[in-house]
Amino acid sequence: MILRTGTLAARLYGGADPVEDYYCNYGVNPDYHAAIERHGMVVSGVGEDGEMRIVELPDHPFFLATLFLPQARSTVSHPHPLLAGYARAVADVGHVRTSLKRLRVAPADSQRGRFDAAPSRSSSAW
Repeated sequence: MILRTGTLAARLYGGADPVEDYYCNYGVNPDYHAAIERHGMVVSGVGEDGEMRIVELPDHPFFLATLFLPQARSTVSHPHPLLAGYARAVADVGHVRTSLKRLRVAPADSQRGRFDAAPSRSSSAW
């Protein structure tokens, strides 16, 4: 797989050229790559044929989606780098929330807090 430098995926893999198993008969049509990026996502990993394998939202604490299964290559003693990165991001958010609670400060990005329950389907966020 080819990773775009400067992306979260590239940082998590540590500059290595990852090899990931991909067993799907479907993928994302390459004609949509430009439209996806125009709307804020980054195609951060592609297969050897240029097919999208990883996308991410650069301004989010951890939004990274794959078209392969990182958990299939992950063990307790050798966690997959993407899953280890996700666990670190969750821990970091937990530390922030704990600090805000100690200071009695509500997160600024929503009335309930950005990392609380998902908005209801009737909400304008959907």
